[in-house]
Amino acid sequence: MASKLKLFLFCCLTLITSLVISIERNHAYKFYLTLEWDSVGYYLYLPATLVNGGFENLDTRSVAGNPDTWVYGSYPGTNKTFIKYTYGVALSEAPFFIAERVLYRLIRGHAPDNIYSRPDMLAVILSDVFYLAAGLFILGLILLRHFDFRVVLLTEIILWLGTNLFMYSTLMVGFSHVRSFFLIAAFIYIVPLLFDKFKTIYFILAALLLGLIVLIRPTNIVIVFYLLLYDIYSLEQLKARVRQLLQQWPRLLWFPVIGFLVWVPQFVYWHYLSGHWIIYSYDQEGFKFWKHPQMLPVLFDPTDGFFVFAPLMLLSMAGLYLLLRRRLYSGIAILIVFLITDYLCGSWWYWTFGAAYGYRPYIDYMPMLAIPMAYFISTARQWSVSARRISLAFVVFLLFLSLRLQSIYAYPWQGPDWGWDDILRIHKEALFIR
Repeated sequence: MASKLKLFLFCCLTLITSLVISIERNHAYKFYLTLEWDSVGYYLYLPATLVNGGFENLDTRSVAGNPDTWVYGSYPGTNKTFIKYTYGVALSEAPFFIAERVLYRLIRGHAPDNIYSRPDMLAVILSDVFYLAAGLFILGLILLRHFDFRVVLLTEIILWLGTNLFMYSTLMVGFSHVRSFFLIAAFIYIVPLLFDKFKTIYFILAALLLGLIVLIRPTNIVIVFYLLLYDIYSLEQLKARVRQLLQQWPRLLWFPVIGFLVWVPQFVYWHYLSGHWIIYSYDQEGFKFWKHPQMLPVLFDPTDGFFVFAPLMLLSMAGLYLLLRRRLYSGIAILIVFLITDYLCGSWWYWTFGAAYGYRPYIDYMPMLAIPMAYFISTARQWSVSARRISLAFVVFLLFLSLRLQSIYAYPWQGPDWGWDDILRIHKEALFIR
């Protein structure tokens, strides 16, 4: 109980700290640049349904920056606003948006002036830091099943400050990743309970979480392999798992049923927009490199490589190696999900995922990657005192470097000529080296 209380207090600290930093950063821009690019497309579902009364003649002129038509635009031949993305992120923002609008009307007697008002943007900011803190809390509960609090705390600090999770929950808000981080953490938390007790409620919760995970980011359906391969280390165990699940087939029906219900509003929007219940909203975009996936560049390219901008995540790979050798903590499931995700990202037509800080799709899977990281950190007890001190000092240095790089990040760092010389230059700037 003491460990859970400490975890809760730490997560409260992350929420308050992130909220203050995010408000201060956006206040400097008068909240004009709070939403840009993808985050605008996610958000527009809210004012369309809750303010405008529909997607026809939706006022998007107040939008920050200058998003291109891949984010939103008029559907051909109509005044209906076509949004490229699904409504999942907007759904996660809705409770905060509604509460803010109701409170504003009670205090001021009228609604905010426009759909990008300061109160609206504060609602988005609060939603981001809430899902960050809630995701870290659930992840902490997962890790506390196997590790002591000090290991859990260090693991969560590394994820929060040593990766671009900090960027996309505090500095660049309104994106999908922190929501996926929260949902995948909750999904991983439920999986052991499902197999331990086979209660209907756990099947329903797992189905709901999976439906929302896929709604927010369809390719994240690969997390289902964590469910199928949980605690599996051999072919015989896999066969037994299949038989076990088939015996539960009535409960398994919750997955397609709830998954379909979660998607119904999206189907309705697409039909209202085009007359078709299902459309491919990404137009010409697709998995262009599926025959020649850029799997190594996804991880190590200077443009946005996952380990280039989050070298502390290599601790997860070291821990994963140990899990696979020692047949612990669903190492095979973690490896399979990691490799399939690498393949899908490397196959995408724009495999760098834009001018972003670090490789943002992997933020979604950090709750899963935290397990091998925590295991590797737990092995430090076997090291000498001097080795532990040196390692901790190195971790602190990389945390500082990560925060400095994120604080000085300016779009667009990455360009067609971006390379290792640029990486060296920005690292020197981050370390105050002239």
